[in-house]
Parts: sequence; structure tokens; C-alpha cells
Amino acid sequence: MRSGDIVPVRQPRHRLQPSVWRKLFGWGCVLVGLLGLILPIIPGIPLLFIGITALATQHHWAHNLLVWMKARFQAFREEHRRRATRKAAQSPACSPFDPREGT
Repeated sequence: MRSGDIVPVRQPRHRLQPSVWRKLFGWGCVLVGLLGLILPIIPGIPLLFIGITALATQHHWAHNLLVWMKARFQAFREEHRRRATRKAAQSPACSPFDPREGT
């Protein structure tokens, strides 16, 4: 071997199959999340979100679903903030239980 030759680098074995483990983890979370929508003891919605997030790097449909979920969450958050500021503007400056008003 000469000093100018290119030496191929062998990647570790665990780097060859990250998508298989990510898919198994993602589908497992989705299935347990769906089960959690029925059973009250399992947190279904967070597990669904984790599963879709894990699958989003592997499948286009999961990526599109994740983008849609993020857009819906941002719209919900903006609506909540707008209602909170409107409600705060309509409320009186002092509390109904202000001790100064009773005197």
C-alpha cells in the first residue's frame, strides 16, 4: 500500500441497521399509543407523538403527518394566546376579592 492510496473505512456493525430499530421503536410506540387511547392507564397521545416522530425520519407519510400536527398545535397555541390576552383585557384591574374595596 502506498502513502497516497485511499483506504476504505469500515463502519461499525451497529451503524448498518439504525432504521430497523427506529422503525420497531416507532411502530411499537404507535401501537401502544393506540392502545392507550382505549385504556386509561397508558398515556396514548404522548406515545403516538413519540412514535410518529421516530417514524418521520423513515417514512414520508409520517413526516407529513408530523408537519401537519405541528401546524395544528401552533394554530391551537396562537388561538389560546389570543383568547387569553382578550380575556385579560376585559377583566377588571382589581380582584373581586380585593380587601380595599370592602372598606
